[in-house]
Amino acid sequence: MSPILFYGCEVWGFSRADPIERFYLSFLKSLLCVKSSTPNCFVYGELGVYPLIIERKCRILKYWFKILKSDDNSLLRKLYNDMCLINMFYPERVTWVSMLKNMLKQYGFGHVWMTHQVRCELSFLKEFRQRSYDMYLQTWQEEVDMTSNYRMYKHIKQSLQFEGYLWICNKSFRAAITKIRLSSHLFFIERGRWGRTKIDATDRICELCETMEDEYHCLIECPRFVNERKGCLPLNLRNRPSMYSFIQFIQCQEKEMYNKVGLLCFKIMKEYKNKYLLQ
Repeated sequence: MSPILFYGCEVWGFSRADPIERFYLSFLKSLLCVKSSTPNCFVYGELGVYPLIIERKCRILKYWFKILKSDDNSLLRKLYNDMCLINMFYPERVTWVSMLKNMLKQYGFGHVWMTHQVRCELSFLKEFRQRSYDMYLQTWQEEVDMTSNYRMYKHIKQSLQFEGYLWICNKSFRAAITKIRLSSHLFFIERGRWGRTKIDATDRICELCETMEDEYHCLIECPRFVNERKGCLPLNLRNRPSMYSFIQFIQCQEKEMYNKVGLLCFKIMKEYKNKYLLQ
């Protein structure tokens, strides 16, 4: 897929290319089996991947190094030199060179533009890529923090990295965990966001228990799912259930718990759908 999405990006790659990013995100969401409305920052964080524009910018730099090493009489080098002159005498004009210059300055590499050389291309590209990742991580963390407090993800995710439970062979279990973690389920805490008339979070109440119908309530508390919990919950959640223990449980940090978490999420969401959405 990348050869198609990145075709010719050395020339046009400075742009945001929203259609390409949307296509990429739709592919990632289909892999995770979540709704198209799932926040993009959740998807990037769960898979530990970054927006494509970072890779495009790295390819632009590789192309720039290629231009600098090309023969002075080559057409490519002559075009580059002409754009450098345009940038010098008409700095307000937008050209490939002006965008390259601004990109380097944006990432703190203005000195590289001034000297037109680096000691080691591979080392510089590695440093540029890492700085791009670090800058995006700040944006990613801000986007996650800005999501609603009633979304579980901001409470269970601390870093942008691939989650180990995604290696589970059982696709149904894997998808069930993802839907719970990324709030792509059918519990009232999420359904209340849908439609033109959104229901206040505090009013998204379980009909049986008269308490907020969120992930913790459905998976741990609600009596309608007693049978589904059998054999799935660890001892601490069975004897002394708490939000802290639940977050540790749903974070899936222990490999031996992957299938139990997946089984519980799968059974409850299936039962919920059968009882309340197919009536």
